[in-house]
Amino acid sequence: MKAYAIVFTIFLLFIVGCAREDRTGADQTPFAGGVEGLSMEFVRGAPPDAIFDNGGFPFSITVLIENLGEHTVKTGEGYFEVTGINPRDFDKGSQADLREDIPTEIDGVVKNFQGTVLLGDKIDMGFDDLNYIPQLPGNFLPTIRANLCYNYETRATAELCVKRDLLTNIDTKEICSVSGEKIVYNSGAPIQITAVEQNPAGSDKIQVLFTISHVGFQDDRFFKIDTECDDVQTNRDKDLVWFEVISDLSGARADCSGLREALADGSGGFIELTNGADQQIVCSFDVTGVDSVYETPVQIRLAYRYYQFIEKPILIKDVSVSDEE
Repeated sequence: MKAYAIVFTIFLLFIVGCAREDRTGADQTPFAGGVEGLSMEFVRGAPPDAIFDNGGFPFSITVLIENLGEHTVKTGEGYFEVTGINPRDFDKGSQADLREDIPTEIDGVVKNFQGTVLLGDKIDMGFDDLNYIPQLPGNFLPTIRANLCYNYETRATAELCVKRDLLTNIDTKEICSVSGEKIVYNSGAPIQITAVEQNPAGSDKIQVLFTISHVGFQDDRFFKIDTECDDVQTNRDKDLVWFEVISDLSGARADCSGLREALADGSGGFIELTNGADQQIVCSFDVTGVDSVYETPVQIRLAYRYYQFIEKPILIKDVSVSDEE
């Protein structure tokens, strides 16, 4: 009986120990997570699979947009556009008639204090009264592309270790380690902080290496916030992400290197993810005023203009009057 009690006690201690080590469970993470912002899909029949030439088949193009991430897209902070077709051939005056600003807020996913995930908003956008006017000599199969360009943000939290004297002997019983990889959590979004590494940089300075990655779909693109989603190679706003360490450590702000248009204190600026490749940012914190050892969350904000598209071929059938005669 005593042996059974000992085994049972060891088992309980094992379970408790595992629970203390596991910081990645759904109830313990601050965000719902995910790698998407907005999603798009064509509404069935809009556009239809086939239409007729010679102005004989009015139709619509409509997409359903859902916010799968955790940032709210504000009214007017993006646009929906249809390309791949000549607007005049489809009874529209110009390309401006196939472009519309986002008309309302699209709330993101929310994870509440109980761990319950509330879904984001859905809206539909599109254009009516399209009609292929020309008379064709035969069938034609163009591809319609629906484009979405919008501002989006990622919030990330990294758990850092702060210590009085970073170069003193490190007691293995201390609550945290000042060296090595650290836990990082990201809100649901297509650009994220995928790794955080902390190391001492002298007796009173912490150095932190942040890795920024595009984790969304490969064909998606991103640009400097509030700019046009223009994927030409000469666009200087292409691949730019705003990076900012919002939190301080005992009153000390982050001082980060390699940023464009950096804030005066060095805590934020633009970083270029050339051709979508991962990039790293090195930041340092002065911890002279620290008088204990503790873990603390540091919040990071990423902001960018995100572009994505979906496509569908549409068959235009030649059934003109002259062909029928």
